[in-house]
Amino acid sequence: MNPKINVKNTWRIVYILLTVVIVLILIMKCREIPSEVMTKEDDMPDFKFNLIGGDVIEQSDVDVDKFTLLWFFNTECDLCTAETEALIDSVTLLNDCQIIMVSLEDSTKVAGFNNRFRLTDLPQVSVAYVPGENKINTINSFKIYTNPTLYVYNMNRSLIKYKPGPVTILEIMQYLKK
Repeated sequence: MNPKINVKNTWRIVYILLTVVIVLILIMKCREIPSEVMTKEDDMPDFKFNLIGGDVIEQSDVDVDKFTLLWFFNTECDLCTAETEALIDSVTLLNDCQIIMVSLEDSTKVAGFNNRFRLTDLPQVSVAYVPGENKINTINSFKIYTNPTLYVYNMNRSLIKYKPGPVTILEIMQYLKK
């Protein structure tokens, strides 16, 4: 006797299994946070970023008379766009800061983002990108796993705050007061 295979039930089983696999993959992706994160004991890593204007900025160029906000962003990130707009609206609150906005994307995308928001018109803001050969080193040195990510350093280039994910200007102001 030859049992009939019910095609309708077979597709239901395939659909359920596929759904379970996708959910498991998403759960695993959400947990892919590095075991090491930046701590207050960490000093500013050495870095070399290309500025949109053509120059290079390195750790030795950081102004030691000001706090430094090192802000990693992505040009296609909605949170990064919203934070950039908030930064522009509140930049006068951050006069005691040097702000270095850095992207791991290519220079064309970063230049377009800069032109869109006119960031380099703001005196305390520098916009940079990481050249291809330095991307992996930068990701590992700064322990970047999401965009946006903010690093707040004091005048001694010591980390005050490491904040992966969204941040508000009010939060930044609180970090600077501590």
